Amino acid sequence: MEAQSREILDLCEAALRGDADSQSVLGDRYRLGDGVDQDFAEAVRWFQLAADQGVAQAQCNLGGMFYEGSGVPHDFAKATHWNRLAAEQGHARAEFNLGAMYQFGEGVPEDAVQAVRWYRLAAEQGEATAQNNLGGMLCRAQVCRWISPKGHTGSGLRRSKVMRTRNAVSVRCTKSAKACRKMMSRRKTGWGLLPHRGMPRRSGGWG
Repeated sequence: MEAQSREILDLCEAALRGDADSQSVLGDRYRLGDGVDQDFAEAVRWFQLAADQGVAQAQCNLGGMFYEGSGVPHDFAKATHWNRLAAEQGHARAEFNLGAMYQFGEGVPEDAVQAVRWYRLAAEQGEATAQNNLGGMLCRAQVCRWISPKGHTGSGLRRSKVMRTRNAVSVRCTKSAKACRKMMSRRKTGWGLLPHRGMPRRSGGWG
């Protein structure tokens, strides 16, 4: 307990001196209530200081606070802004977050092309949730093109038959994606199936 208190004190001193990494870590301590009383507003304060100095992890976490409205008013536009800054530095989780916001039109216009772009960048760094969403988006795009390449069924199939065919192709696509995931996992990238929305909180932060 004494060692942890000493660690927090040293961290606070470094953060007060303006050390950006210490500010980012201290923000996460306040967000999680790790060694200090949980305080979202204080977490935002330290994340902001570190983010302003260009720390990608702090930018990603600050974006998460705005996304959830924790310690600050809920604001998708600011969530997008801070995640974009982190993503442009190559931060994998921020790349995923930005992809999700483009996929669901949160803070930015819905844009599947941009969603795929950012998911792909995150997936190539081994971000599992991005791999999952990217695979799901590509799979659905493949099914839609096969069923309705020009915006109609094109073969006179009745609606019920079209739906049965769509479902059958979806099943085949799902099986292919699972096989592809096993193969590509050796290269630290892969496919998934179920879309995941937004930025889930987890013990390691939004980043």
